[in-house]
Amino acid sequence: MLTDNLVKAEQKNFQLNLDPLYALYIDALGRLMDFVAQFSMVPVGHELNKNCDAAKDIYPWCGPTMSPLTINYFNCWALFDMCVGATRETYTTVMMECNKVFGTNAALTRLLEAMQKSRMGLYINEGKDNGFVYLRELCTNHISKVRMPCQYLGEAGELWLTRLLASPTPERIDYSISLIRPYTIVKLNRRENFGNYSAKPVYQEKEWIDFIERNVRQTKGKDLQSAYHHFMKYGLTQYYWIDYIFQSYVNYQSDAIWLTGFPDKPAVLTKVKTHDKTIQVRSR
Repeated sequence: MLTDNLVKAEQKNFQLNLDPLYALYIDALGRLMDFVAQFSMVPVGHELNKNCDAAKDIYPWCGPTMSPLTINYFNCWALFDMCVGATRETYTTVMMECNKVFGTNAALTRLLEAMQKSRMGLYINEGKDNGFVYLRELCTNHISKVRMPCQYLGEAGELWLTRLLASPTPERIDYSISLIRPYTIVKLNRRENFGNYSAKPVYQEKEWIDFIERNVRQTKGKDLQSAYHHFMKYGLTQYYWIDYIFQSYVNYQSDAIWLTGFPDKPAVLTKVKTHDKTIQVRSR
């Protein structure tokens, strides 16, 4: 079972934030959580429940300082990406199918579709302006104007791993939003102690393009962009991106988390001296 702590906390924060797109997604997420609570009680929901509980048993997911995996990240992964069966059913796709049967309003369906299509992505920070950050995605080169409820806007040139939710009404709301704190990837020496990561060198863009190209070949995408979408949403293994977050974790602050290294180069992961020695992953 998933926790509704995220929804309760975000609803409380929303009272101060008053961002319209933020409000739309938090409301839809609350409705989805209510559905999951009911769906999890029936036999057809047991397979999804089993996978979710298995992940929770392996990975602590309460966020720093106990874990680099935040509640927000885990819930988005469990609701939109964790899937079962040949058709990759998720909690969200099941609710969407139920909505078709019972005729739920079209606005909620559009929000559910946007959440289901969402995925993690690798982005270059292109700068900030008037409370927004502009993120250019590697591989697609698409630039998104993004509102960050966590308030972290970073600096131009930073490499981010985050999940964006697009506006369902771009003619009225012309930006995207992220419900999770960004994971900022910095280039550290294996023996380097943590410190002021905002001053650390970032990877060259080509290094991460090369990483993408050598790994998306293992997916079944028809072209580079569809393969990239599959890779960022599902990884190469069930816990691919969760494993990376744990193995590359370096440090955090209240509005951002720092990682280092590449998922497919274990030699540069888990060797950095991290700030928190209590983080452990149970063997599986």
